[in-house]
Amino acid sequence: MAKNIFTDIDLKLTAHPVSGDLVQIKNEAAIKTSVKNLIQTAFYERPFQPDLGSAVGRLLFEPASPMLKVTMEKAIRQVLENHEPRIDVEQIVVTFNTDQNEVIISIYFKIVNTLTPLTVAVAIKRTR
Repeated sequence: MAKNIFTDIDLKLTAHPVSGDLVQIKNEAAIKTSVKNLIQTAFYERPFQPDLGSAVGRLLFEPASPMLKVTMEKAIRQVLENHEPRIDVEQIVVTFNTDQNEVIISIYFKIVNTLTPLTVAVAIKRTR
């Protein structure tokens, strides 16, 4: 049975030292990068894909509360279920760090048809 190989380009746009081509990221690293990008993308940010994105950036300026935590978790789950079919989300944990004006989002998931649990943590800061 052939194992799925997921590839993407490195968003740092680093060049391969020998060939000069863009470096590829593979499998878990590609999926983790995709998950982070989906969470940090706002609606209407990507041309011709107005429904791609999450409301997390908009929700950052709301007062931290248990209801906001649930709302953010639902928004994150929705964007991942709609736009990342390669994963099965197991748990989303939203933690408010009000002293630093940031939200820490931890996503626990498995790649489809695998048993290996993976985690992505994203810290999003309020900038205004």
